[in-house]
Amino acid sequence: MFPSESLNDIVEDPTWELGDDVYLEDDYIEESQVELGENEIDQKEVIDRTSTSHSVRTPTTKSISSSVHGDSKRVRLKNPHQQLYTYGSVSVKRDPAIESIIESRQFSIIENGYTRLAQTTSQPTKLSQRSNPFEVPILTESDTDIKVRNFTSQNKKKISTLPTTELDNQGWDDAVIVEHEKESMSGLDKSCVQIYEETCTRLNICPCSIIVRSLNTTEINLRNYGLGPRGCAALAASLIRNTTVLSLNLASNNIGNGGMAYVYRILTENIYIEDYDLSFNNLGTKGIRKLADALTQCAQIKTLSVAGNELSANDIKFLLSRLEDHQSLITLNISHNQLDEVGGKHIAEWLTDNNMLLNLDVSWCSIRLMGAKALAKAIGDNNKLISLDLSYNSFTNDTIEILTNSLTRNMSLCELSLHGNQFICRYDATIKENPSLLITGKDCQVYKMIVSAATNQSLKIFRLGRNHIDTRCLMIILESLSQMNNITLEELDLTGLTISAKQISKIDLLFLNHPKLTCYVGPVRQTVEHFTNHLLNLIHAYCEEHSITLSDIFSSNEGTRTTISIITYEQFLNGLRKAKIPFPIARIDDIMKYLGRDNEPGQIPLRSMNIG
Repeated sequence: MFPSESLNDIVEDPTWELGDDVYLEDDYIEESQVELGENEIDQKEVIDRTSTSHSVRTPTTKSISSSVHGDSKRVRLKNPHQQLYTYGSVSVKRDPAIESIIESRQFSIIENGYTRLAQTTSQPTKLSQRSNPFEVPILTESDTDIKVRNFTSQNKKKISTLPTTELDNQGWDDAVIVEHEKESMSGLDKSCVQIYEETCTRLNICPCSIIVRSLNTTEINLRNYGLGPRGCAALAASLIRNTTVLSLNLASNNIGNGGMAYVYRILTENIYIEDYDLSFNNLGTKGIRKLADALTQCAQIKTLSVAGNELSANDIKFLLSRLEDHQSLITLNISHNQLDEVGGKHIAEWLTDNNMLLNLDVSWCSIRLMGAKALAKAIGDNNKLISLDLSYNSFTNDTIEILTNSLTRNMSLCELSLHGNQFICRYDATIKENPSLLITGKDCQVYKMIVSAATNQSLKIFRLGRNHIDTRCLMIILESLSQMNNITLEELDLTGLTISAKQISKIDLLFLNHPKLTCYVGPVRQTVEHFTNHLLNLIHAYCEEHSITLSDIFSSNEGTRTTISIITYEQFLNGLRKAKIPFPIARIDDIMKYLGRDNEPGQIPLRSMNIG
């Protein structure tokens, strides 16, 4: 390519033309010794044998021959007539002795990107659209484009111009464009792994093995890998044309605003990745605005997480404005951001009008006061959400009545989490004297909300744990709830409340008439698997203490040892009672179903009771 300094210093006289009486000297023009680049061109006196009536071109300070390459490659040109040819301000004689060498080697050119393009452009150039038939392209370069001018001698022998790496389509044959495109598209033949490794080499960073192994899979999980902006640059290069990866997890990689520029390219150029996790990456205001602009061009995205990126209320408003018309997004996680009261209002306004989103996580966002009330009302106005997480915000008793009304109106929500908020239900002397106040009196707000959730036709999971609800008040509320017949709720999560083992056993017995409803209480959530593992530990401890096998416990023949592989539910219960092994009565049916999940109904394989 020509040095930019030489190109910019060219001064052309547009009025200059070659006359018909211009002749070349007896020798050929020898330009093989002329080199551009590091060596400057020696200025020579112009020999002009034309008549005074012909115009003369003004000498330039620096001239560039269109047949001399900028990287010091030598290109030999031949003119069949013995004439003196003045090119710019350089007059050079060509030795006839080397003509045979030129002629024999005119097609023996070193193969590279420049010479291939030069061979292509050496073909006759179409000049039908030019006003002057003796005009040939001369390369000059500017910031915006590269202009080409052609000139020819009287015998119309075309002199080919040397190409540069960036060319306009005008004035060039189609073959030139095709050749140039082949050079620029050569990277398409490389695999994503090769592109990634080569990019890492150029950036002087170590390739990540998990990326190399995952580029040909459907999911890349890079949580907590510390990629940083440079690591994102290498990853982006390999994912732009990747058609395999569908899910990309970049959580906790300190991407920042700089790395978001590379993720922007993935979002806008890769049309296959549907799930993005960009949580805890310190994106900030600038990064989230780049993300928002990219989402308008990313029509296929279905899941997006921007949790923990220090977003403010204005940031979340800008992001949601870009998602108003998004038709494919079904899951959005904006948790762990400082949205506060104003941010809660923005989310409520957007949620009221949104009819596409299915899952929304707004936990740990410090939403309070009017923002909490607006969100509580938006639950009733939205008719599309199936999962909403409002945990660990500042929803107080002032929002309970609004939540109760919204749960009565909403017919689509399946899961609602109000874990760790500021709901208060105290046990005082008034309630001790008259417990019905929690059910029918002025302090029945929490009870009404639980009843509204339990009888909602669509809601299946309701989480209310880690609130300020006294366990004595809770027992009164649950006893009254257990007497209802129209309960459709399947899971009531009240974990995290201070409750005794005796109260837990009593709660298990309360809902025996509601087999579909599971009430989780205690310090942590105890699932069927948890109860099953605890019971199996007791059974194996009993076997070790008495030096017997599982078959001996559940065998129906007393006093004899038999080897069995399958037992019935009845044998299982009888064996536990005979061995006096304690088991949770309220959970025993679920435990037996869990143990016999891989067998026929009513049967339990003994192998499922093995530990480890």
